[in-house]
Amino acid sequence: METPKLKREFPCCTLCLATCAVACHIAALVGNLKVAQSMDELGGSASGWSEVGVGFAGSLATVVDERMQDVTQGMTDAILVLSSVQSHMDDIGDIASGLLNDEDVDDDLRHELAPVAKKLREDLPKLFGYVKPVLEQIQKWLPPLCGKNI
Repeated sequence: METPKLKREFPCCTLCLATCAVACHIAALVGNLKVAQSMDELGGSASGWSEVGVGFAGSLATVVDERMQDVTQGMTDAILVLSSVQSHMDDIGDIASGLLNDEDVDDDLRHELAPVAKKLREDLPKLFGYVKPVLEQIQKWLPPLCGKNI
């Protein structure tokens, strides 16, 4: 017995299924390419912001560091002048206490205190010259650091 031959049919379902699968794969590929492009643009944006951060850090390192060195140097100079002034004031005290026992206080006092007074007249303006810019810079820094105007 022979089996009857079946009539050939066009495989519409298989063709439709294969076409839909290819279309879905193409849609997934296009979506992946769009996501990759967005991630690439995001990386470029992050690179730009990192350059901003590096530039800001560089400016902090130069500008703030220079000003901090100026403040440190000014404070150091002020301390040196203050030490000199203190030494001269000690000299004045020693000379004055020694002269209190002498009878000719006026002439001896002028003679002994003249060089010390001259040195004090020289050092006090230096002290104010060192301290004033340092304190002005500190006054500029305090409001941002403390959150108050001073």
